Amino acid sequence: MNTTNTIRSLGRLIGLILLFSWNLQAESNPPRHPVQSTKSVNGLTSPIPPGPNSPISLTATAGVPFKYELPALLIDNNAIYTSPELPGNGLRLSYETYPPSIVGTPNATGVMNLTINATSHVNNQVESAWVPITLTVIAPTPISLTATAGVLFKYKLPILLPDNSASYTSPQLPSNGLNLSYDTYPPSITGTPNASGVMNLTVNAHSNVNSQEKSAWVPISLTVNPPIPISLTLLAPTYNCATGAFQFNTSGGDGSPITYFAIGVTGPTTNPDQFVDTGLRTAADAQPLLLQATQSGVTVTYVWNIRAQCPVTTPPPGGALTLLAPTYNCTTGAFRFNTSGGDGSPITFSAIGITGSTTNPDQFVDTGLRTASDIQPLLLQATQNGVTVTYPWDLKAACGRARVGQVEPERRLRVEVLGNPVVGEMVHIEVSGAESQSLWVALTNQQGLVVSEKRIGQAAALERLSVKLSRSAGIYLLQVSMPGQTKVMRVLKAD
Repeated sequence: MNTTNTIRSLGRLIGLILLFSWNLQAESNPPRHPVQSTKSVNGLTSPIPPGPNSPISLTATAGVPFKYELPALLIDNNAIYTSPELPGNGLRLSYETYPPSIVGTPNATGVMNLTINATSHVNNQVESAWVPITLTVIAPTPISLTATAGVLFKYKLPILLPDNSASYTSPQLPSNGLNLSYDTYPPSITGTPNASGVMNLTVNAHSNVNSQEKSAWVPISLTVNPPIPISLTLLAPTYNCATGAFQFNTSGGDGSPITYFAIGVTGPTTNPDQFVDTGLRTAADAQPLLLQATQSGVTVTYVWNIRAQCPVTTPPPGGALTLLAPTYNCTTGAFRFNTSGGDGSPITFSAIGITGSTTNPDQFVDTGLRTASDIQPLLLQATQNGVTVTYPWDLKAACGRARVGQVEPERRLRVEVLGNPVVGEMVHIEVSGAESQSLWVALTNQQGLVVSEKRIGQAAALERLSVKLSRSAGIYLLQVSMPGQTKVMRVLKAD
Protein backbone atom coordinates (compact mmCIF):
# COMPACT_ATOMS: atom_id res chain seq x y z
CA MET A 1 0.00 0.00 0.00
CA ASN A 2 1.49 3.28 -1.15
CA THR A 3 1.16 6.61 0.64
CA THR A 4 -1.64 7.93 -1.63
CA ASN A 5 -3.90 4.93 -1.01
CA THR A 6 -3.24 5.20 2.71
CA ILE A 7 -4.41 8.87 2.79
CA ARG A 8 -7.57 8.04 0.82
CA SER A 9 -8.47 5.17 3.18
CA LEU A 10 -7.91 7.43 6.18
CA GLY A 11 -10.22 10.12 4.71
CA ARG A 12 -13.03 7.62 4.14
CA LEU A 13 -12.71 6.43 7.73
CA ILE A 14 -12.92 9.94 9.13
CA GLY A 15 -16.03 10.71 6.98
CA LEU A 16 -17.78 7.58 8.23
CA ILE A 17 -17.01 8.52 11.83
CA LEU A 18 -18.45 12.09 11.37
CA LEU A 19 -21.59 10.83 9.65
CA PHE A 20 -22.20 8.31 12.43
CA SER A 21 -21.70 11.00 15.05
CA TRP A 22 -24.20 13.41 13.37
CA ASN A 23 -26.91 10.72 12.99
CA LEU A 24 -26.46 9.75 16.64
CA GLN A 25 -26.95 13.39 17.76
CA ALA A 26 -30.06 13.83 15.61
CA GLU A 27 -31.62 10.65 17.07
CA SER A 28 -30.90 11.64 20.67
CA ASN A 29 -32.28 15.26 20.32
CA PRO A 30 -35.45 15.14 18.17
CA PRO A 31 -37.27 18.50 17.80
CA ARG A 32 -40.21 19.04 20.16
CA HIS A 33 -42.33 20.69 17.44
CA PRO A 34 -42.72 20.16 13.73
CA VAL A 35 -39.33 21.68 13.00
CA GLN A 36 -37.62 21.55 9.65
CA SER A 37 -33.85 21.88 9.87
CA THR A 38 -30.78 21.73 7.66
CA LYS A 39 -27.06 21.33 8.47
CA SER A 40 -24.13 22.40 6.34
CA VAL A 41 -20.71 20.84 6.92
CA ASN A 42 -17.86 22.34 4.89
CA GLY A 43 -20.45 23.76 2.48
CA LEU A 44 -22.39 20.50 1.98
CA THR A 45 -26.06 20.78 3.04
CA SER A 46 -28.21 17.81 4.05
CA PRO A 47 -31.94 18.50 4.73
CA ILE A 48 -33.71 16.83 7.64
CA PRO A 49 -37.36 15.94 6.91
CA PRO A 50 -40.00 17.80 8.98
CA GLY A 51 -41.71 16.11 11.90
CA PRO A 52 -45.12 14.47 11.53
CA ASN A 53 -46.92 16.81 13.99
CA SER A 54 -49.27 19.69 13.02
CA PRO A 55 -48.20 23.38 13.35
CA ILE A 56 -48.16 25.02 16.76
CA SER A 57 -51.71 26.28 17.38
CA LEU A 58 -52.15 29.45 19.48
CA THR A 59 -55.08 31.71 20.38
CA ALA A 60 -55.06 35.44 21.17
CA THR A 61 -57.73 38.11 21.71
CA ALA A 62 -57.80 41.33 19.72
CA GLY A 63 -57.02 44.29 21.95
CA VAL A 64 -55.53 42.15 24.75
CA PRO A 65 -51.72 41.98 25.30
CA PHE A 66 -50.32 38.63 24.08
CA LYS A 67 -47.05 36.80 24.82
CA TYR A 68 -45.81 33.38 23.72
CA GLU A 69 -42.21 32.13 24.29
CA LEU A 70 -40.99 30.16 21.28
CA PRO A 71 -39.57 26.64 21.67
CA ALA A 72 -35.82 26.06 21.21
CA LEU A 73 -35.34 25.18 17.56
CA LEU A 74 -31.51 24.79 17.71
CA ILE A 75 -29.13 23.71 20.47
CA ASP A 76 -27.02 26.80 19.97
CA ASN A 77 -28.12 29.49 22.46
CA ASN A 78 -26.89 32.18 20.07
CA ALA A 79 -29.20 31.19 17.25
CA ILE A 80 -31.02 34.03 15.48
CA TYR A 81 -34.82 33.79 15.23
CA THR A 82 -36.78 35.59 12.53
CA SER A 83 -40.23 35.54 10.97
CA PRO A 84 -41.16 37.00 7.57
CA GLU A 85 -44.68 37.74 8.88
CA LEU A 86 -43.57 39.73 11.95
CA PRO A 87 -43.97 42.46 12.90
CA GLY A 88 -47.58 42.44 11.81
CA ASN A 89 -51.08 42.99 13.24
CA GLY A 90 -49.61 44.53 16.38
CA LEU A 91 -47.28 41.55 17.13
CA ARG A 92 -43.48 41.27 16.93
CA LEU A 93 -40.57 39.09 18.08
CA SER A 94 -39.08 40.16 21.41
CA TYR A 95 -35.64 39.07 22.78
CA GLU A 96 -36.56 39.79 26.38
CA THR A 97 -36.55 36.00 26.65
CA TYR A 98 -34.49 33.33 24.97
CA PRO A 99 -35.67 31.74 22.83
CA PRO A 100 -37.48 34.95 21.91
CA SER A 101 -41.23 35.49 22.36
CA ILE A 102 -44.07 36.64 20.18
CA VAL A 103 -45.44 39.71 21.99
CA GLY A 104 -47.81 42.61 21.37
CA THR A 105 -51.50 43.45 21.18
CA PRO A 106 -53.33 42.04 18.15
CA ASN A 107 -55.29 44.68 16.29
CA ALA A 108 -57.54 42.66 14.00
CA THR A 109 -59.25 39.30 14.29
CA GLY A 110 -58.48 36.38 11.98
CA VAL A 111 -55.94 33.57 11.48
CA MET A 112 -52.22 34.42 11.26
CA ASN A 113 -50.07 31.75 9.60
CA LEU A 114 -46.53 32.41 10.85
CA THR A 115 -43.18 30.82 10.07
CA ILE A 116 -40.41 31.04 12.70
CA ASN A 117 -36.87 30.56 11.38
CA ALA A 118 -33.76 29.86 13.50
CA THR A 119 -30.16 30.09 12.15
CA SER A 120 -26.75 29.62 13.87
CA HIS A 121 -23.08 29.69 12.81
CA VAL A 122 -20.78 27.57 14.97
CA ASN A 123 -17.26 26.39 13.94
CA ASN A 124 -17.94 27.10 10.28
CA GLN A 125 -21.12 25.07 10.53
CA VAL A 126 -24.42 26.67 9.48
CA GLU A 127 -27.46 25.20 11.17
CA SER A 128 -31.07 26.26 10.52
CA ALA A 129 -34.55 25.18 11.53
CA TRP A 130 -38.09 26.50 11.23
CA VAL A 131 -41.52 25.85 12.68
CA PRO A 132 -45.02 26.82 11.44
CA ILE A 133 -47.41 28.53 13.88
CA THR A 134 -51.15 29.09 13.44
CA LEU A 135 -52.27 32.01 15.60
CA THR A 136 -56.05 32.56 15.76
CA VAL A 137 -56.99 36.07 16.92
CA ILE A 138 -60.55 36.11 18.25
CA ALA A 139 -62.80 39.11 18.78
CA PRO A 140 -62.94 40.56 22.28
CA THR A 141 -66.20 40.49 24.24
CA PRO A 142 -67.51 44.11 24.34
CA ILE A 143 -68.21 45.63 27.73
CA SER A 144 -71.97 46.19 27.80
CA LEU A 145 -73.18 49.33 29.61
CA THR A 146 -76.52 51.11 30.01
CA ALA A 147 -77.25 54.82 30.54
CA THR A 148 -80.33 57.07 30.45
CA ALA A 149 -80.61 60.24 28.38
CA GLY A 150 -80.65 63.29 30.62
CA VAL A 151 -79.26 61.40 33.64
CA LEU A 152 -75.66 61.74 34.90
CA PHE A 153 -73.53 58.71 33.94
CA LYS A 154 -70.13 57.48 35.19
CA TYR A 155 -68.20 54.27 34.47
CA LYS A 156 -64.62 53.58 35.61
CA LEU A 157 -62.67 51.75 32.89
CA PRO A 158 -60.87 48.46 33.64
CA ILE A 159 -57.06 48.32 33.79
CA LEU A 160 -55.88 47.49 30.27
CA LEU A 161 -52.11 47.73 30.94
CA PRO A 162 -50.20 47.10 34.21
CA ASP A 163 -48.35 50.40 33.85
CA ASN A 164 -50.10 53.03 36.02
CA SER A 165 -48.92 55.82 33.73
CA ALA A 166 -50.60 54.43 30.60
CA SER A 167 -52.63 56.95 28.62
CA TYR A 168 -56.23 56.14 27.64
CA THR A 169 -58.01 57.56 24.59
CA SER A 170 -61.16 56.94 22.58
CA PRO A 171 -61.72 58.14 19.00
CA GLN A 172 -65.49 58.38 19.68
CA LEU A 173 -65.23 60.65 22.75
CA PRO A 174 -66.20 63.30 23.55
CA SER A 175 -69.66 62.98 21.98
CA ASN A 176 -73.34 62.85 22.97
CA GLY A 177 -72.53 64.63 26.25
CA LEU A 178 -69.92 62.04 27.36
CA ASN A 179 -66.13 62.29 27.67
CA LEU A 180 -63.11 60.61 29.30
CA SER A 181 -62.33 61.98 32.76
CA TYR A 182 -59.01 61.49 34.59
CA ASP A 183 -60.53 62.19 38.00
CA THR A 184 -59.95 58.45 38.50
CA TYR A 185 -57.29 56.02 37.27
CA PRO A 186 -57.95 54.24 35.05
CA PRO A 187 -60.05 57.11 33.75
CA SER A 188 -63.86 57.09 33.65
CA ILE A 189 -66.49 57.71 31.01
CA THR A 190 -68.58 60.51 32.51
CA GLY A 191 -71.25 63.03 31.51
CA THR A 192 -74.96 63.31 30.80
CA PRO A 193 -76.05 61.63 27.55
CA ASN A 194 -78.11 63.88 25.29
CA ALA A 195 -79.74 61.42 22.89
CA SER A 196 -80.87 57.81 23.16
CA GLY A 197 -79.36 55.04 21.02
CA VAL A 198 -76.38 52.65 20.97
CA MET A 199 -72.84 54.09 21.21
CA ASN A 200 -70.10 51.72 19.98
CA LEU A 201 -66.89 52.93 21.66
CA THR A 202 -63.27 51.81 21.48
CA VAL A 203 -60.98 52.65 24.42
CA ASN A 204 -57.23 52.47 23.72
CA ALA A 205 -54.43 52.25 26.30
CA HIS A 206 -50.78 53.06 25.47
CA SER A 207 -47.57 53.08 27.50
CA ASN A 208 -43.85 53.51 26.87
CA VAL A 209 -41.61 52.20 29.66
CA ASN A 210 -37.86 51.79 29.10
CA SER A 211 -38.41 52.26 25.39
CA GLN A 212 -40.88 49.36 25.42
CA GLU A 213 -44.12 50.22 23.59
CA LYS A 214 -47.23 48.52 24.92
CA SER A 215 -50.85 48.92 23.90
CA ALA A 216 -54.26 47.43 24.51
CA TRP A 217 -57.84 48.25 23.63
CA VAL A 218 -61.35 47.21 24.57
CA PRO A 219 -64.70 47.65 22.78
CA ILE A 220 -67.62 49.09 24.76
CA SER A 221 -71.30 48.97 23.76
CA LEU A 222 -73.16 51.73 25.60
CA THR A 223 -76.96 51.69 25.25
CA VAL A 224 -78.53 55.05 26.09
CA ASN A 225 -82.20 54.60 26.97
CA PRO A 226 -84.81 57.34 26.36
CA PRO A 227 -85.33 59.81 29.21
CA ILE A 228 -87.74 58.90 31.97
CA PRO A 229 -90.96 60.85 31.32
CA ILE A 230 -91.80 63.52 33.88
CA SER A 231 -95.47 63.57 34.85
CA LEU A 232 -97.59 66.63 34.10
CA THR A 233 -97.92 69.10 36.99
CA LEU A 234 -100.16 72.16 37.33
CA LEU A 235 -98.40 75.16 38.84
CA ALA A 236 -99.68 78.41 40.30
CA PRO A 237 -101.28 80.46 37.51
CA THR A 238 -100.10 83.84 36.26
CA TYR A 239 -102.83 86.36 37.11
CA ASN A 240 -103.37 90.11 36.76
CA CYS A 241 -105.64 91.31 39.55
CA ALA A 242 -106.54 94.54 37.70
CA THR A 243 -107.39 93.17 34.25
CA GLY A 244 -108.35 89.58 35.09
CA ALA A 245 -105.85 88.20 32.56
CA PHE A 246 -105.14 84.60 33.56
CA GLN A 247 -102.67 81.96 32.33
CA PHE A 248 -102.52 78.27 33.22
CA ASN A 249 -98.95 77.14 33.99
CA THR A 250 -97.66 73.57 33.84
CA SER A 251 -94.43 71.61 33.97
CA GLY A 252 -93.44 68.15 32.73
CA GLY A 253 -95.74 66.09 30.54
CA ASP A 254 -95.23 64.14 27.33
CA GLY A 255 -95.45 67.03 24.87
CA SER A 256 -98.95 66.22 23.62
CA PRO A 257 -101.76 68.85 23.74
CA ILE A 258 -103.08 69.88 27.16
CA THR A 259 -106.73 70.73 27.85
CA TYR A 260 -107.39 73.31 30.58
CA PHE A 261 -110.57 73.86 32.60
CA ALA A 262 -111.69 75.90 35.62
CA ILE A 263 -115.20 76.98 36.62
CA GLY A 264 -115.36 80.78 36.53
CA VAL A 265 -112.42 80.99 34.14
CA THR A 266 -113.03 78.79 31.08
CA GLY A 267 -114.59 75.62 29.81
CA PRO A 268 -112.32 72.91 28.33
CA THR A 269 -109.77 74.57 26.02
CA THR A 270 -106.22 74.06 24.79
CA ASN A 271 -105.52 77.82 25.12
CA PRO A 272 -103.80 78.55 28.46
CA ASP A 273 -104.48 82.31 28.18
CA GLN A 274 -107.89 83.26 29.58
CA PHE A 275 -109.77 85.89 31.62
CA VAL A 276 -111.41 85.49 35.03
CA ASP A 277 -115.10 86.45 35.07
CA THR A 278 -115.74 89.99 36.33
CA GLY A 279 -118.05 88.81 39.07
CA LEU A 280 -115.44 86.39 40.39
CA ARG A 281 -112.74 89.06 40.27
CA THR A 282 -114.76 91.46 42.41
CA ALA A 283 -116.50 89.07 44.80
CA ALA A 284 -115.08 89.54 48.30
CA ASP A 285 -116.19 86.02 49.29
CA ALA A 286 -114.87 84.22 46.19
CA GLN A 287 -113.89 80.65 47.06
CA PRO A 288 -110.68 78.94 45.90
CA LEU A 289 -110.87 77.62 42.34
CA LEU A 290 -110.03 74.09 41.23
CA LEU A 291 -107.84 74.35 38.14
CA GLN A 292 -107.59 71.26 35.92
CA ALA A 293 -105.24 70.18 33.15
CA THR A 294 -105.67 66.98 31.12
CA GLN A 295 -103.04 65.34 28.91
CA SER A 296 -103.23 61.90 27.29
CA GLY A 297 -106.24 61.04 29.46
CA VAL A 298 -104.53 61.97 32.74
CA THR A 299 -105.98 64.92 34.72
CA VAL A 300 -104.04 66.88 37.32
CA THR A 301 -105.43 69.65 39.53
CA TYR A 302 -104.32 72.74 41.43
CA VAL A 303 -106.31 74.64 44.08
CA TRP A 304 -105.90 78.37 43.50
CA ASN A 305 -107.04 80.93 46.09
CA ILE A 306 -107.90 84.04 44.09
CA ARG A 307 -108.70 86.07 47.22
CA ALA A 308 -105.33 85.23 48.78
CA GLN A 309 -103.60 86.54 45.67
CA CYS A 310 -105.89 89.52 45.10
CA PRO A 311 -107.62 90.60 48.33
CA VAL A 312 -110.82 92.61 47.92
CA THR A 313 -111.59 95.10 50.70
CA THR A 314 -115.14 96.28 51.34
CA PRO A 315 -115.19 100.08 51.08
CA PRO A 316 -116.68 102.10 53.96
CA PRO A 317 -120.38 103.03 53.69
CA GLY A 318 -120.90 105.81 51.17
CA GLY A 319 -117.29 105.60 49.95
CA ALA A 320 -117.58 102.89 47.24
CA LEU A 321 -116.46 103.69 43.71
CA THR A 322 -119.41 104.56 41.49
CA LEU A 323 -119.60 105.25 37.75
CA LEU A 324 -121.81 108.23 36.87
CA ALA A 325 -123.30 109.40 33.60
CA PRO A 326 -120.48 110.53 31.33
CA THR A 327 -119.94 114.01 29.94
CA TYR A 328 -120.47 113.83 26.16
CA ASN A 329 -120.44 116.23 23.19
CA CYS A 330 -122.80 114.90 20.53
CA THR A 331 -121.19 117.02 17.83
CA THR A 332 -117.48 116.36 18.39
CA GLY A 333 -117.71 112.95 20.10
CA ALA A 334 -115.64 114.17 23.08
CA PHE A 335 -116.33 111.84 26.01
CA ARG A 336 -115.38 111.81 29.69
CA PHE A 337 -115.83 109.05 32.27
CA ASN A 338 -117.24 110.39 35.56
CA THR A 339 -116.97 108.65 38.95
CA SER A 340 -117.60 109.26 42.61
CA GLY A 341 -116.22 107.65 45.77
CA GLY A 342 -113.34 105.23 45.69
CA ASP A 343 -110.12 105.00 47.72
CA GLY A 344 -108.07 107.52 45.77
CA SER A 345 -105.94 104.93 43.91
CA PRO A 346 -105.72 104.91 40.07
CA ILE A 347 -108.86 103.98 38.15
CA THR A 348 -108.85 102.08 34.86
CA PHE A 349 -111.63 102.89 32.38
CA SER A 350 -112.87 100.88 29.39
CA ALA A 351 -115.84 100.68 27.02
CA ILE A 352 -116.18 98.83 23.73
CA GLY A 353 -116.37 101.34 20.91
CA ILE A 354 -114.75 104.08 22.98
CA THR A 355 -111.48 102.85 24.48
CA GLY A 356 -109.57 99.87 25.76
CA SER A 357 -108.23 99.80 29.34
CA THR A 358 -106.81 103.22 30.18
CA THR A 359 -106.36 105.51 33.18
CA ASN A 360 -107.26 108.58 31.08
CA PRO A 361 -110.98 109.46 31.54
CA ASP A 362 -111.00 111.78 28.49
CA GLN A 363 -111.71 109.93 25.25
CA PHE A 364 -113.64 110.15 21.94
CA VAL A 365 -116.54 108.03 20.72
CA ASP A 366 -115.94 106.31 17.36
CA THR A 367 -117.52 108.07 14.39
CA GLY A 368 -119.46 104.98 13.43
CA LEU A 369 -121.09 104.79 16.85
CA ARG A 370 -121.96 108.49 16.80
CA THR A 371 -123.81 108.16 13.49
CA ALA A 372 -125.37 104.70 13.83
CA SER A 373 -129.16 104.91 14.05
CA ASP A 374 -129.59 101.59 15.87
CA ILE A 375 -126.70 101.79 18.31
CA GLN A 376 -127.30 99.80 21.48
CA PRO A 377 -126.47 101.10 24.98
CA LEU A 378 -122.76 100.88 25.83
CA LEU A 379 -121.43 99.29 29.02
CA LEU A 380 -118.95 101.64 30.68
CA GLN A 381 -116.48 100.07 33.16
CA ALA A 382 -114.21 101.46 35.84
CA THR A 383 -111.79 99.31 37.90
CA GLN A 384 -110.00 100.29 41.12
CA ASN A 385 -107.93 97.89 43.25
CA GLY A 386 -109.44 94.89 41.51
CA VAL A 387 -113.03 96.09 41.97
CA THR A 388 -114.96 96.80 38.75
CA VAL A 389 -118.12 98.88 38.57
CA THR A 390 -120.28 99.46 35.48
CA TYR A 391 -122.71 101.95 34.01
CA PRO A 392 -124.99 101.32 30.99
CA TRP A 393 -125.02 104.46 28.83
CA ASP A 394 -127.58 105.09 26.08
CA LEU A 395 -125.73 107.15 23.47
CA LYS A 396 -128.77 107.48 21.22
CA ALA A 397 -130.92 108.86 24.06
CA ALA A 398 -128.19 111.25 25.15
CA CYS A 399 -128.11 112.96 21.75
CA GLY A 400 -131.76 112.66 20.73
CA ARG A 401 -130.82 110.27 17.97
CA ALA A 402 -134.32 108.76 17.88
CA ARG A 403 -135.35 111.65 15.67
CA VAL A 404 -132.24 111.73 13.49
CA GLY A 405 -131.01 109.67 10.59
CA GLN A 406 -134.30 108.51 9.14
CA VAL A 407 -133.64 106.64 5.89
CA GLU A 408 -135.78 105.18 3.23
CA PRO A 409 -137.01 101.72 4.35
CA GLU A 410 -135.83 100.16 1.11
CA ARG A 411 -132.34 101.60 1.69
CA ARG A 412 -132.05 100.69 5.35
CA LEU A 413 -128.83 98.81 6.17
CA ARG A 414 -129.45 95.42 7.71
CA VAL A 415 -126.83 93.12 9.27
CA GLU A 416 -127.42 89.58 10.55
CA VAL A 417 -124.84 87.50 12.38
CA LEU A 418 -125.15 83.85 11.37
CA GLY A 419 -124.59 82.19 14.71
CA ASN A 420 -124.03 84.22 17.87
CA PRO A 421 -122.18 83.15 20.07
CA VAL A 422 -119.57 82.30 17.46
CA VAL A 423 -117.70 78.98 17.59
CA GLY A 424 -114.34 79.04 15.85
CA GLU A 425 -112.30 81.94 14.55
CA MET A 426 -114.64 83.28 11.82
CA VAL A 427 -117.84 85.29 12.23
CA HIS A 428 -120.24 84.90 9.29
CA ILE A 429 -122.64 87.75 8.48
CA GLU A 430 -125.24 88.69 5.90
CA VAL A 431 -125.56 92.33 4.84
CA SER A 432 -128.55 93.68 2.90
CA GLY A 433 -129.82 97.14 2.00
CA ALA A 434 -126.43 98.26 0.68
CA GLU A 435 -126.74 97.25 -2.95
CA SER A 436 -124.23 99.09 -5.19
CA GLN A 437 -122.89 100.92 -2.12
CA SER A 438 -119.41 100.68 -0.62
CA LEU A 439 -119.17 98.73 2.63
CA TRP A 440 -116.67 98.81 5.49
CA VAL A 441 -116.69 95.98 8.04
CA ALA A 442 -114.53 96.01 11.19
CA LEU A 443 -114.19 93.89 14.33
CA THR A 444 -112.76 95.39 17.55
CA ASN A 445 -111.90 93.58 20.78
CA GLN A 446 -112.58 94.59 24.38
CA GLN A 447 -109.46 96.77 24.36
CA GLY A 448 -110.78 98.77 21.38
CA LEU A 449 -108.19 97.33 18.99
CA VAL A 450 -109.23 96.46 15.45
CA VAL A 451 -108.94 92.70 15.05
CA SER A 452 -109.81 92.55 11.34
CA GLU A 453 -111.57 94.61 8.69
CA LYS A 454 -112.89 94.30 5.15
CA ARG A 455 -113.84 96.80 2.44
CA ILE A 456 -116.33 96.08 -0.36
CA GLY A 457 -116.24 98.50 -3.30
CA GLN A 458 -119.76 97.75 -4.54
CA ALA A 459 -122.01 95.51 -2.45
CA ALA A 460 -124.48 93.03 -3.84
CA ALA A 461 -128.15 93.02 -2.83
CA LEU A 462 -127.29 90.29 -0.29
CA GLU A 463 -123.65 90.26 0.73
CA ARG A 464 -122.34 87.27 2.67
CA LEU A 465 -119.06 87.94 4.45
CA SER A 466 -116.70 86.07 6.79
CA VAL A 467 -114.62 88.16 9.18
CA LYS A 468 -111.73 86.65 11.17
CA LEU A 469 -111.80 86.81 14.98
CA SER A 470 -108.80 86.51 17.27
CA ARG A 471 -108.24 83.30 19.25
CA SER A 472 -109.34 84.75 22.59
CA ALA A 473 -112.89 84.19 23.76
CA GLY A 474 -114.98 87.20 24.80
CA ILE A 475 -117.07 90.07 23.48
CA TYR A 476 -116.27 91.77 20.16
CA LEU A 477 -117.85 94.80 18.51
CA LEU A 478 -118.92 94.30 14.86
CA GLN A 479 -119.27 97.56 12.90
CA VAL A 480 -120.73 97.61 9.37
CA SER A 481 -120.86 100.98 7.59
CA MET A 482 -122.14 102.29 4.26
CA PRO A 483 -122.48 105.95 3.24
CA GLY A 484 -124.93 107.52 5.70
CA GLN A 485 -125.58 104.40 7.78
CA THR A 486 -123.69 102.33 10.34
CA LYS A 487 -124.67 99.18 12.18
CA VAL A 488 -122.86 98.15 15.39
CA MET A 489 -123.49 94.73 16.97
CA ARG A 490 -121.96 92.77 19.78
CA VAL A 491 -120.50 89.37 18.93
CA LEU A 492 -119.74 86.79 21.61
CA LYS A 493 -116.94 84.33 20.79
CA ALA A 494 -117.28 81.06 22.66
CA ASP A 495 -114.20 79.02 23.49
